[in-house]
Amino acid sequence: MDTLTVVETFSYLQRIDCLRETKLAQTREKQNLVGPMDHDDHGLILPPQDRREIVQTMSSSGMPIVDCLLKGFSIQSNHPSGGFFGAKACGSNFRRLLESHPPYIDPVSSLAGGYMVNFMSYRKPHWKPEFDFNALRDEIVRYKLLPGIGAAQHFCQDLAIGLRLGWGGILENIQAGRGPTPTKKIFTMDWKTWSVGSRTGSAGRPLKRRKWHKKKPTRL
Repeated sequence: MDTLTVVETFSYLQRIDCLRETKLAQTREKQNLVGPMDHDDHGLILPPQDRREIVQTMSSSGMPIVDCLLKGFSIQSNHPSGGFFGAKACGSNFRRLLESHPPYIDPVSSLAGGYMVNFMSYRKPHWKPEFDFNALRDEIVRYKLLPGIGAAQHFCQDLAIGLRLGWGGILENIQAGRGPTPTKKIFTMDWKTWSVGSRTGSAGRPLKRRKWHKKKPTRL
């Protein structure tokens, strides 16, 4: 007796509808937790409930906000202010954040992973105190400016590099550049630390491509 196996398939439009439904639900959950957001949303996904640390803080643009940090994670400071500055400290702390970051898989999405916290949330202070800008403070107050001093989003990253090379290609370029520039060894080593951490993905485990099934997204 012959048997017939029926496999359910989704069209691209159905996948888009699923992604939109998931994103709307995640945004509603975030709004319920942190309240109104008169600032950039960044598209973040909330961490699992047991990893959430809700704080009142100041955004990198100088706006008071409610923020969600990763419970159990803290940065390593290299400065008396309690902050961290320079390529070495930034690369090391960013890698540690990614290794502590919970993995996220949405079977409908072609992308593995989902960013749950903002690295800038751990940059306190945002600006190295030694770089004085007191000469500008009177004008900042007078004209009620939000100057963006110390705000990383005022630098535009080249996403095409990542799409073209991937983490492996970026790491190869960093390693190749170490030979001709021995005086920049510290700088290239710090970028290697950042790249390896980014490539490793969440919780220190490589994120592998998974087959698509009609299932709910998973936060582990």
